[in-house]
Amino acid sequence: MSLVSTTTVKLNTGAVMPAIGLGLWNSTADAGVANAITAAFENGYRMLDGAAAYGNEVDVGSAVKDCIDKGIVKREEIFLVSKIFQTHHVWKDDRSRVAQACEQTLADLQVDYLDLYLMHWPFTFQQTEVKSIGGLRLADGTPNPKLVLEMVMFKFQETLVLDNQRRRSVMICVIDVFNL
Repeated sequence: MSLVSTTTVKLNTGAVMPAIGLGLWNSTADAGVANAITAAFENGYRMLDGAAAYGNEVDVGSAVKDCIDKGIVKREEIFLVSKIFQTHHVWKDDRSRVAQACEQTLADLQVDYLDLYLMHWPFTFQQTEVKSIGGLRLADGTPNPKLVLEMVMFKFQETLVLDNQRRRSVMICVIDVFNL
């Protein structure tokens, strides 16, 4: 067995996470995501690290399903990570946005549960869709001033802790210790 599949980290939930995984940023069907996932599984990788904001969860889900159907890997052997984007965090106590985002990720990935669901960034946008206001950034790269945001962390965790069958672990990423 390879070092990739045997080196793990035990999370505070008791879940065991592979220490090395395949990152899925910029991985699309055109870029060969199915081949990359198949090769990763065939070479001992068992963690896939993705996010709804990457825009590829449908392609990733198809590739994972194909690998499972071909017997390359079993679902219970995969540690599947996704991240919720700022457009779907809790806003003004509307917790439905979090559940809707997670359910969409599960449907796109064609799985019944996530092993780890991360808050991609520790703030939320009022808007659930940003294309109509010109996107996240202006042409010069500066943040779009039309975005309405607030810092939010624990509402996200509180919302997801209630249903641990669909999301086995919930954590925050891309935040420094001073903001925890």
